[in-house]
Amino acid sequence: PFQSMVFSSVVFGILSTLSLEPFNAPLVAYFCLWILFYQSRRNSQSIGRLIWFGLLAAFFLCVFAFYWTIHLFTVYGGLPLYLAVFIFIPYTFLLNLKIPFLTVFIGVIHRKGVRKYRLPALILLPTAAVLLDLILPQVFSWYWGNLLAGNPYYAQLAEYGGVHGLTFLYFFLAYGSFKLLKGNPLRPLYWKRFQRRYVWKAAWPVAAVAVLGLVFGFWKKSSIESMQSSLPHAQVLTIQPDSPLEKSGEHEVGWNAIRTVMQETIPHLARKARKEATAKDIDVDLVVLPESAVPYYTTQDNVLTRALRFGYRPEYEELVLQLAEMFDAEVFFNQNAFGLHRDERTGQVRPDVFNSSEIFGRDGKRKGHYHKQVLIAFGEQIPYAEFLDETGLINLVPESIRYSRFRAGKLYTLLPYQSNGKFDSTVGPIAYSPLSDPNSIKTDAIRKLTDKLSNRTFKPVGYFLPLICYEVLSPAYVRDFFNANTANPDFMVNITQDKWYGKTVESFQHFELGRLRAIETRRAIVRSTNSGVSGMIDLAGNYAPAEVGATLTGQETTEYQIFSVPVNRAGDTVYVQIGDWWLIVPLLLLLGLPFVPRRRKDKGNSSTAATAAGPAKVQMPEGKTIRRPPTRRRSGK
Repeated sequence: PFQSMVFSSVVFGILSTLSLEPFNAPLVAYFCLWILFYQSRRNSQSIGRLIWFGLLAAFFLCVFAFYWTIHLFTVYGGLPLYLAVFIFIPYTFLLNLKIPFLTVFIGVIHRKGVRKYRLPALILLPTAAVLLDLILPQVFSWYWGNLLAGNPYYAQLAEYGGVHGLTFLYFFLAYGSFKLLKGNPLRPLYWKRFQRRYVWKAAWPVAAVAVLGLVFGFWKKSSIESMQSSLPHAQVLTIQPDSPLEKSGEHEVGWNAIRTVMQETIPHLARKARKEATAKDIDVDLVVLPESAVPYYTTQDNVLTRALRFGYRPEYEELVLQLAEMFDAEVFFNQNAFGLHRDERTGQVRPDVFNSSEIFGRDGKRKGHYHKQVLIAFGEQIPYAEFLDETGLINLVPESIRYSRFRAGKLYTLLPYQSNGKFDSTVGPIAYSPLSDPNSIKTDAIRKLTDKLSNRTFKPVGYFLPLICYEVLSPAYVRDFFNANTANPDFMVNITQDKWYGKTVESFQHFELGRLRAIETRRAIVRSTNSGVSGMIDLAGNYAPAEVGATLTGQETTEYQIFSVPVNRAGDTVYVQIGDWWLIVPLLLLLGLPFVPRRRKDKGNSSTAATAAGPAKVQMPEGKTIRRPPTRRRSGK
């Protein structure tokens, strides 16, 4: 049945899905690539068939693994189901171009004219897979290495090569095992070839890498788990309020629903968390609210935000101050931030909207903010928006998308926090330019809270690295965040809004794909979501149990968790220092191999010498020999 491209692509999509969360079966990931290798070799003489199979494989991968995209189009874009499905089909092709490019590449390198260059496919194929992952665009950034990352021991190698290093390893092992095991195991001759020495001589490098990778990964994982148990820990509370979706136009959420979240849902969850923390003698150091916990509104208080319909709300600022007072901790939360800029082309003043997060200290004062830099196409920014504005074509864009236009931030800002744990401070003087007007007139409730909190002192001991939504999926961006700051963060906090995808596997996949950032940097990741799934990844890449609450929250539920987060202040990992520059090594190797002179065999033992000597001689019973006449193979035989 695998001779059928449709059947093969369906099985490829199913097995790829099983390799990801929530199934997380990395062993079947090898079968995925075996299917690609088989079909690409079988159709190597037809570029059209290679492209067609690659597109089919990309389509069925999205059908089974990323089907939630259709739900996103209907909920976020406001599209009818038939139109969402219609858009989904080209979406699967355009955003997974690496698969048809890969099938074409595999087919081409197995042609006789290319094989004469003697480039080893064991190096060539993994290198090409990494380059395609790096070059071709993606919205939901998944990489081939993520299919292997479910193996907890191979995943430890991401500290040295990142997720792209896992991609290289994945293709190396998959292609090596494919070459060793190819054939029909139901035939008796299939098993006899394993008795030949040359088979194992060719297979030993792959087997050695597989075993050494597992042994080293097991040792590394054990040592990291042992090390992090002796580290100081910060206590972090995450609150999952399951707030309504932040929509625009006729479907926007009413003020009463938002006020209920601010004045009832979040305070109720906070009081329950406080009660459990007190019972277990836990001092919370940081309170985290997820992305869009309070839709539309902001705590940024100035003339501009007070004039906006969806601008400053004193109830939001009061909520943040209440949390700071309740836990004697910093409060990290998400909001829209506003500003103005002058258009360089037209000279007109235009408004700026940022997807932003801010932190309030336990003394009731603002300590820092971070503007999201990696914006999602059609979700937070519209490609070619200025051209669409000028031509009027912007009106053809769905209303909910049209009003969700943000500007990208430019600063890699680490945010300070204070802890009652026993570890030294790494924070120097904080130079912070607040977004709000310090002379704004506040409500009586806010003034009372501010006066009460002003008696407390804020003595930060370290920084954490803020990430909003899909920013955690980009290894290059997280690495740039580390390298842009002189101080290293103690841990990372990822806030996100996954309610757009409903009760689908997207939230699990989002969490899993970002998990490797913890291993690449050896920093824990606290993930706080509006509607699930929230949790924490420790330094070894494990889903860590919570001190209070579930290890992983449910979907579309109201919950809270308190995590004991290991504070790692070690130096940068190898991957943070060099990134993906290790790829130069296989590239140089591939460029140099064609110039290596071939090793000539002894003429007396070579098959070419025997052939050149003429037709084979047959020994006759009388001791005489005669020449065997050359035979002609008939067509088809």
